[in-house]
Amino acid sequence: MKTIIAAIALMVLATGCTSHGVKVDSSTVAGTSQSKAEIFDKFGQPNIAKDIPAGMSWDYIQVDVRPSGWTYVPIVGMAAGGNHYTVTVTSFIFNVEGNMIHTYATKDEEASNMWADMVRIGDAATGDTNGFQGAVDRTEREVLSINRPWVWNTDIANTTGFYLMYQEAR
Repeated sequence: MKTIIAAIALMVLATGCTSHGVKVDSSTVAGTSQSKAEIFDKFGQPNIAKDIPAGMSWDYIQVDVRPSGWTYVPIVGMAAGGNHYTVTVTSFIFNVEGNMIHTYATKDEEASNMWADMVRIGDAATGDTNGFQGAVDRTEREVLSINRPWVWNTDIANTTGFYLMYQEAR
């Protein structure tokens, strides 16, 4: 019996919170005029680069996921289980010369049933991926334009993909 309890406790601990993306403290650069290269050197590659009227916006995304306590209740967890998401987006706004002119962060929280998550994932998998690929291509061009290495890894892909899917569902 002790072995079963220990195994269940280990499972619960092993399937706990997860975090993806880059945690950015924009206050370390607020009020300064830094170039894209300096921001890249400090925080790494942005998840998404967007053209805006002022010039360019770089978004760094962090997604924290905590499972609902109901997820671990046998049978009930199938209906009531799910996740609690906290999405933090830190944006750096650059003028056309490539100097930072503004920075801000937004934080959004949402609780989601696991069935709703499965529908979102299914819709994203069968839907149009041009939005995702366009964001990837634009960000790659932006990073290469400042002579920095372009790295596309699983964590960046998952965080960016989740964020775009999350925004689409809202």
